Amino acid sequence: MKCDFCGMCEATEIIGNPNSFDDGDKLTWDVCKMCKEVIALQQKLSFGAVIAESPHGREYGEKVMKDAQEALDKIAKDTGVPILNAKIEKNDDGSIDVLSVEFTGKGDKNED
Repeated sequence: MKCDFCGMCEATEIIGNPNSFDDGDKLTWDVCKMCKEVIALQQKLSFGAVIAESPHGREYGEKVMKDAQEALDKIAKDTGVPILNAKIEKNDDGSIDVLSVEFTGKGDKNED
């Protein structure tokens, strides 16, 4: 069975639904080891972003985000597979902001 997340590798792990905050959600995903790690890091990145929005949590939230970003970039570099992370946010006026970041393993340098 292929990984539910990347669709490339064989699934070897079973995780809870990463899109649900409901402890009663029985949906599971079959994923490969790498994707299990990537999903956990993407959740950590999201968690850090939420903390960073708090006036008292900005410094810690930014550290959590930086750690997750560096780990995602390292995985992309080690595997040669880019990792896409997206943020969708609804503003108070009803408009939507979308931000996507592709981790390529090249860090902040443009090595094309």
